[in-house]
Amino acid sequence: MIKRTLTFLTTAAAVVLLGACTLTITPEPLDAPPSPQTSSPSESPRPVQAVPGYPHNETLTYQCSNSRLLVRYTSNDSAQVYYNGWENLTRTITTSGHWVYRNSDFTWYASGRTGYLEQHGTVVRSDCRY
Repeated sequence: MIKRTLTFLTTAAAVVLLGACTLTITPEPLDAPPSPQTSSPSESPRPVQAVPGYPHNETLTYQCSNSRLLVRYTSNDSAQVYYNGWENLTRTITTSGHWVYRNSDFTWYASGRTGYLEQHGTVVRSDCRY
């Protein structure tokens, strides 16, 4: 009887040990959606949008080839230009290395410490520097 009990316990222990070591693999169906990834290798990082580095709410005096011009940058996206009174301009695009600010009458092209002003497409202040 002891031999039978010992055989039974040995068999039970073997079943428990082998059952604990069983590896189960379940294949994914072919039509299953791909598992989510944290980033796709085809995605490229989004470029940081550049902003002008002009001081805000400080009036800059530009000396132009034909006169002087006062410009105040009120934010990264807006400027005021004094040309027979203050004109409020809004930055629209960046082109050819210039920040472009405009309204219905004027366009101010600024690049670093230089710029020029157009009125209805005609340059009225050129080679401006501060």
